[in-house]
Amino acid sequence: MTRTFGAFQLAALLFPSVALAQQFPYQYTDTFSSDSIIDNVHWKPNGAGLSLNTTAGLTTTDANGGSLIYQGQQLDNSYEYEVKAVLKLTQSASNDAYGLYLRASQDALNTTAASGTYYALEIQDVQLGTDSQGNTTCAATYVLWERVNGTVHQTNTAQLRPMLCNDHTMTVRLVYTNNNNAHMIVAYIDDNEFFLGSNTDISMGQPGVGVRNAPAGNGIVSVSLCNLDRVLPSMVSNPLISSVFPDHIDLKFGGEVDNSGGVGVAFLLLYRNGTPIVGTAPGHWHIYGPRRHP
Repeated sequence: MTRTFGAFQLAALLFPSVALAQQFPYQYTDTFSSDSIIDNVHWKPNGAGLSLNTTAGLTTTDANGGSLIYQGQQLDNSYEYEVKAVLKLTQSASNDAYGLYLRASQDALNTTAASGTYYALEIQDVQLGTDSQGNTTCAATYVLWERVNGTVHQTNTAQLRPMLCNDHTMTVRLVYTNNNNAHMIVAYIDDNEFFLGSNTDISMGQPGVGVRNAPAGNGIVSVSLCNLDRVLPSMVSNPLISSVFPDHIDLKFGGEVDNSGGVGVAFLLLYRNGTPIVGTAPGHWHIYGPRRHP
């Protein structure tokens, strides 16, 4: 699993010199946008209408959609792992959905006629826009689904405010981790962290992806899978204040090092007096400190 030092977009504003993402050593990657046919050795297709193309990757206009559930070499005997998908979003839509599956049975499909057992995070109802600098933005709804014993539950949902959508892409990572016996499901959407809850209903199953009702040009261009990284990176070195301004402080950190074989340091989160920063008032002094996250 990727490690974080921990505060979402604010960290990018405060630490422009820090690389917020690295190329992680995923055990398996499939670039759907460069494939001509679905790899049936590694994927079990479900549903109807799934196709591949060079623009959108894995896509379908079918209202019930389809899924691909991994059937290659098992990633982790404890079924703790990460699924990462890069979405291509060239058009706004309604009732569209792009899903990532955890602990899924081979017949898992999240739709009105759902099948199998799974946790599934869906990005739905994508809306494109433009910010004040002319950059493309994406807004959407995320929904975490669970299907167990033949019943589908919606366990978590929220609106994603407009965020930068460089090259019309959105990167979504979904992780199941039992670190500290927490049984957590965590999502990272363009490096914004979302704690989706703790759940022990499903004890095993494989990762996967799915699409339904996507307009032309929208789909999943690639998917990557990796085992959970259970070793934290080294602690962040003490920050040095480089410049102080009326409305912000520029800070510079030393390089952070992950353990040998780790998946790397994904990004930095900044805490103030133990609380994630959401703003500060002029004239106030605070103790700032990074915190490592599983």
